[in-house]
Amino acid sequence: MGIDNVTNPSNPSNVGISPNPSQLNVPRAVAQMSSSQLRRMKKRCVDVLGSERTYDRDLRQLCLLIARR
Repeated sequence: MGIDNVTNPSNPSNVGISPNPSQLNVPRAVAQMSSSQLRRMKKRCVDVLGSERTYDRDLRQLCLLIARR
């Protein structure tokens, strides 16, 4: 499951991540990432976590979650 997957209301079997950020299940999405996706995100998150004022709070929280895995 990629982050760009969305639920299609006309197809109930198409379950993905909702486009509404308040409905995201981020821990589940991170848990479903492959090891190569996690490695790639961990590398990107080094910059995000090192530049506190450059990136928004939500992205920093995502990176903190990924860094803990």
